[in-house]
Order: sequence, then structure tokens, then C-alpha cells
Amino acid sequence: MNTKMKRTKVQSLYSIALIIGLILSGTVEVSAQKWLEKALKKVDNALNEVDKVLTETDKVLGNPVEQAGATPGYESVTVKSFSADVDFVIESCIFDGKLLILNFSLNNRGKDLQMGSFGGRKTLLMPNVETKFYDDLGNAWQPAYVTAGAAWRFGTDGADFGLPEGVKVNGSIGITKFDRKATVLQSATIAGYIRDDTKSESNGKYTPFSISLKNVPVYKAKQLLGRDKALFTKEKPAVEGGKPSDCTVKSVVITERNTQVNFTYTGSYVGNIYVDDFASIHILAGGKRYPLTAAFGIATNKHQREFYAGGSQQDFTLVFEPLPKPSETIDILFDDWIWKNVRLLDPVGLNIPETRGILSLDDSYDRHDNRRRITAMERNDLKINAIKNDNFDTKWTNSQLSAGKTIYKGKEGSLQTILFIEKEQAVNEFLVSYNPEGNPVDCISIASISAYGGDRGEGLVQGNTVTAYAGYEGIVTYNVYHITPELKFEFISKEDPEED
Repeated sequence: MNTKMKRTKVQSLYSIALIIGLILSGTVEVSAQKWLEKALKKVDNALNEVDKVLTETDKVLGNPVEQAGATPGYESVTVKSFSADVDFVIESCIFDGKLLILNFSLNNRGKDLQMGSFGGRKTLLMPNVETKFYDDLGNAWQPAYVTAGAAWRFGTDGADFGLPEGVKVNGSIGITKFDRKATVLQSATIAGYIRDDTKSESNGKYTPFSISLKNVPVYKAKQLLGRDKALFTKEKPAVEGGKPSDCTVKSVVITERNTQVNFTYTGSYVGNIYVDDFASIHILAGGKRYPLTAAFGIATNKHQREFYAGGSQQDFTLVFEPLPKPSETIDILFDDWIWKNVRLLDPVGLNIPETRGILSLDDSYDRHDNRRRITAMERNDLKINAIKNDNFDTKWTNSQLSAGKTIYKGKEGSLQTILFIEKEQAVNEFLVSYNPEGNPVDCISIASISAYGGDRGEGLVQGNTVTAYAGYEGIVTYNVYHITPELKFEFISKEDPEED
């Protein structure tokens, strides 16, 4: 018999007994109205005392107290906690294709509790209750792991942890091989026991309890990710630097509420990757950080890794705070992995007509030995001392330098070649880019001609590409560079016939 039924019976019996007692005791007033008012008042006062006693009994006996689902999306859930002082709240219930993860929180408004075997199976300490979940297809499931606070336990043993007064404790229950066709956990029981170290084992040290759940929606990760309207999508974006060879960016989706980056991992340690620290994983765009908020299809701590292992490929999604608009490029930082300049928008790009530098493959040193050298004013205009390149020495004197050729000049800045003439040794041509303010941005070597050897070189600029040719005894090799909208030179490839 539950407490509510007990209370009703006690109230009825007490009312009858009190009225009979009043009649037999001769306290009935001459006025029937006054007598009735006094009788009812005494009954009401007595019933209030009964309610207090029964409420305290509820807490001691652990009779279930019904709660309504409060988290958005889980309003249909019915929760019955073992105590009026302990709230059990479902934060989420999501199946990501590998694991069904039920995230929850516990909040204790009463005295401190020591929870044992939370989410566990039947044991000698709790022989009549066990943790089990039933879906809408009739399948029964038990946990593969349980967490609560810092406690973690694999299998069906359940977790042991403290539940202090006034402290919210977060936890999760994971179920493997869940039926992807199931949409609801129709009913569930989460069992455990409360340990009271002030009592002996024979005198109630261990008190079994259970929490029951009904009508818990099961959301699929793809369903959650797809519910927001996509404002921008870029499939297979180009990544211009730092990209891990075993993990590629499949797509970037920007919605009103988040930014979703989909990856494919094909490394030799499938299942070993996991999200270790949410705070350190972020997107950089326009100088601002956009932190990670969720992850699907990947372990979110080191303990979950084994559940994602197996196979030769792993697809997963990292969800970040929303970008206000698509940047031309973004950086993605995930622990030791960095994807630099993930290109979301195709660059406007330069469209320079085919233009060659000063030196050529059929050139000779003697043709340039007597070129006019730069003046002090030209050195200042070309910002020679601010040029940065390992092969370009800003200590070279004006008598060693010659202004070469202006390759391009526009709103983005300019491209200019500068020659270093080493007396009776060689002449080298460098391509320098300048921003609109005239300050150097980048510098690369595009050609070199030896005074006595057979080395020859030639630089070609076309569109937004630079090709630096080098020839020796009829064999020509070349390096290819991409000119970014910021006028930086990014190495793309090297072609060497001798390596084929």
C-alpha cells in the first residue's frame, strides 16, 4: 500500500474516531453549528499532524515522489525519485550511432547522502531492484557504464559517490548496441543503495532505492544537428596548412545556433581519439575564438574510447558556437591537430596577366653585372630593411642591390622583384609583396644565375600563381606558390623530373 492510500485511510479513521470521541466525552454544545465547527477544527488540526508524520515517513521509507520533466525537449518525461529531497533531472538522451548516452543531474536538498552501486544490477545489498531500460520496440537494456561526479564504473556494477546537500552532481549512463530504430525509452529503473555509516549492516546501513522514468525521448545526433536551418554549407573545403593526414574536414555547416564541422578519421588508431578538454578545442575566425559546445560520434572522455573502436574509419562531428557569418578562412584547433586556413569562401584572388621577372633560363650573369644599383631613397621606398626571408639579407648594401620589375600594383598592394648581385658569383632575383601601405608582406626567391656554372633560373607570375624555374644542364625543376588575397606566398608543390 503506498503512502497516499495510507494517508487517506488514516484521515478517514481519525475523523470518525475523533467525532465519536467528542460525542462520548459529552462535549457537544447546545448549538449544533458551534459543535460542528469545533469538531471540524479539531479534526483539521489532527490531520495536519498526521500529514507531517506521514511526510517524514515518506523520506525514511524512500517512497517515490513524482517529478515532471523540466528540460526542454523532455517535458513528456515522468520521473519518480526515491525522495522528496532529491531531484533527478534528465539533461539529454542522445544516440550518436555508437552509444546511447543518457545525461542527468542530481540535486539534493536534504542531508548528505552516500550513494552506492548507482545504476547497478541486483546484488545482496539490493536484491529486489536493478537498473534496466525498456525501449518502444520491447528491447531491454542495461548500462555499459555509469558516471556520477568524478566516479566512473564500467559494466553493471554501478557507481559509488557522495551526494552532498545543495550540490548539483552531473552524471551519465551509456548503453551500447542500442537499436537505432527505437525512439523512446518507455520505462526505466535506475537502482542503487544509500549507505549510512552511522548504522551497522544489521541495522539499516544499506537502504536500497530506485528512480523510475517513463517516456524518455531518444534523439538521434543527426536529428539534433539537422533541426537548425543551415545558413551556409561548404563541402570538402580546401585546407591550406597544418592539416593532419589521417583526419579530413568533410564539411562546415553554419546555422543560427551553432557551427558544425564534420570529420572523417582514417588513422591506425580508430577509437583512440577523444575530446579531452572542451575548453581547448575551438575555431579561430576573424581573430575571435568560437569554443566547442558538443561532440557526436567521438568519445567525450578517455573512458569511452573502447566503445568507438573497431573498423578502419570514424566519422564524427564537433559543434562550436555559431559564426556570425562565413569568414573567408578559419582555423580549427583540436588538441595537437590544427587545420590552418580552412577555406569557406573562394578567394576573389588576383588575376595577373602572364608576367616574367628579369632573369630567364637562357640568360647569363654578364648581362646583369652592370645593372644600375639602388639609391638610398630607393632603398627606403622598397623598405629593404623590413624584408623578411631566410635567404634575403637586409645587410646587403645598395651597391649589391638593383630594383627589378614591378609585376603588379592594385588595391591589394603590389609585387616587385629585387635583384641581389654578388660580384663575379651570381645574380639572384627575389619577389617581394607589399600591402597597400607599402610595407613588405612576404618574400620568395624566384630565380638565380651563376657567374661560372650552368645554373639558370626564371620567375613567372600568372593569375594568382608564382612558378619559380631552376635549370641545370638541360634539366628544369620548379616550385609553385599560391598568392593569397593578403599577398602571402604559400608553397603548393615542387616538380623535379629526376625524382620521377
